[in-house]
Amino acid sequence: MRGRIRKIGLTVYLAVRLLYRGRSMLNALGAAALGLMVVDPKAVLGPSFQLTFLAVLIIAAIAVPLLERTSHRYLRGLVQWLGYSAAEV
Repeated sequence: MRGRIRKIGLTVYLAVRLLYRGRSMLNALGAAALGLMVVDPKAVLGPSFQLTFLAVLIIAAIAVPLLERTSHRYLRGLVQWLGYSAAEV
């Protein structure tokens, strides 16, 4: 069962990354949870499901936007260091 859960989650995440959507991690998390509920509705009641999805939700909701806001300065510096124009990035 755990192998199936990991495969479904990984498949959903990779499918979302394939679409190149910027803020789609929360959508991927919701789709993975929905897919798991279709496969095994009782899994939602288990503590491993709840703790795993809570941890991923916290990372997706807090860490990813925070990283995006704070990394622009470094991206600009890297672009200037490499000699690219802002239009190319």
